[in-house]
Order: sequence, then C-alpha cells, then structure tokens
Amino acid sequence: MRFFLLYLGEKIKFDENLILQILKAMPGASKVKVGQFIGACIEASFDFEDDSTIIRLKPDRETIAISGVGKASLQAAYRLQSEYPKPIHMIDADYSFDVVLSEFRDYESLCKSIGTD
Repeated sequence: MRFFLLYLGEKIKFDENLILQILKAMPGASKVKVGQFIGACIEASFDFEDDSTIIRLKPDRETIAISGVGKASLQAAYRLQSEYPKPIHMIDADYSFDVVLSEFRDYESLCKSIGTD
C-alpha cells in the first residue's frame, strides 16, 4: 500500500486538538471522526479534484498517515502544513524522500520536488 507519513520529529507529538480543528475547517475534508479506531485516534476523508484520500492521526500522535500518493494526498499534506504552526516532515512508504513541507511556497513546488508534477 502506498501512503505518505507526516511527522514533526523523533518522539514529538502532534497537538490532537489542533489537528481536529484544522481537519474540521479544511475545505475538502469530511467525515471527521474522533475515537480509538484501528490505527487512528482521528480520521477524516479528503477530496481534491477527482481524487480522494483518508487522513489518520495515529494513536501515539507522533505521525499522520495519508493513504495513497495522488493529488488529494499531496494537497491534504500541504494544507495540514499551511495551518500547523510547526514544520512537518513528509516521507513516503519507500523512504525515497524526506521533505519539510513548510519549505514549499506552494502545492506545485511540492509536487515538483518529489517528482509528481
């Protein structure tokens, strides 16, 4: 399964309440759920153009998994960073890159950096 994994740094936790606020306000996000799900404490669907993904804050709050690697997944990661006050790292399942999302001025530059333009 292909996915993106977001993290702040080793053993650094995301602010669960802030992630919840961001997801509830994010255009394209829906079905935002809070609880103890398999592999998540917060889960949301996200639609962008003709693509969709699932965003999951892991129970340890150290990572956010975004299913798939398409347009919706990239846009979800970019939008999370645009609202989160700390730099967020993003890696893929193959560990072929580790980028800091806050270093990109726009969605298009992020896509070019990881070779999905």
